[in-house]
Amino acid sequence: MTALERRSVSSLALLYSFRMLGLFMVLPLLALYAADMPGATPTLIGLALGIYGLGQALLQIPLGWLSDQVGRKPVIVAGLLLFALGSAVAAQADSLWGVVVGRALQGAGAIAATIMALVADLTTVEQRTKAMAVVGMSIGLSFAVAPDVRASNAAARASPKSSSTGRSTSSSIRTCGIPRSSAASRTRSRQGSSPRPSRPITTPPRACGSRA
Repeated sequence: MTALERRSVSSLALLYSFRMLGLFMVLPLLALYAADMPGATPTLIGLALGIYGLGQALLQIPLGWLSDQVGRKPVIVAGLLLFALGSAVAAQADSLWGVVVGRALQGAGAIAATIMALVADLTTVEQRTKAMAVVGMSIGLSFAVAPDVRASNAAARASPKSSSTGRSTSSSIRTCGIPRSSAASRTRSRQGSSPRPSRPITTPPRACGSRA
């Protein structure tokens, strides 16, 4: 490949992989989160999962034809904007119908065929197979990396809460691990050897960690 071909193919493959990475991160968990949303039914959950693929199937050929008329880049940019809009709508949705609308907008950005057509336009016949293989490998790489990225994001979000919980738990263990008799003897040793009159216990001692 020439330098121009390598730069063009790598840019398009990176664009495609980032787009698919967002989908692969959400797709395995979408049904689990959707089940807890208001108005969730099996039909709506299936619609939220499948409407993206339906939009892709219906619009790939029309948008590919449109890219032949107006150019590849305007169609690709419009498809990416639609995908970003759908992602924002789905992320802010309070009901499952909002997720369905967002996923429909994502599917409307059907630019896979247009990207492949642009790859074919920018490469020679001899290098076209290699270019298509690079784009295909980028899709597989995003599928393989998506679970690790999702797991690292979840761990990063949970680490401050777990560390603060661990500190409070260890503090409670240190406090609760001291017997009352040893604590009282240390208090008397600091105050001097003069005994103090004992007071009758009017309330039973509370268990460590219980609320008043």
